[in-house]
Amino acid sequence: MPGGGREGTETPEQCVLRELHEEFSIRLAKDRLRYRRDYSVPNRRAKSCFFGASVYPSEISSIEFGKEGQYWKLMDVEEYLCHKDGIPTLQARLRDYMGHAS
Repeated sequence: MPGGGREGTETPEQCVLRELHEEFSIRLAKDRLRYRRDYSVPNRRAKSCFFGASVYPSEISSIEFGKEGQYWKLMDVEEYLCHKDGIPTLQARLRDYMGHAS
């Protein structure tokens, strides 16, 4: 999952779309973002935003990493949710999304 911080006066949507392009070489229009949930960040005034988007197989097959990526693996959501190397915070946010999507 891409991640990163806002630059300048970016909106959260502009940030996630930029990060998606920087990290995976995927360009999405804002209307492809289907879900957003804001989370408080402990000990900070800032919030963290989690997005869900529609991505097509052709976009997935064209993934190329920029400077930040090491490798990627497409996996079933349930596999990621219980993967030992999954990031617990992202696993929890994905569970929230899956509860919303069902």
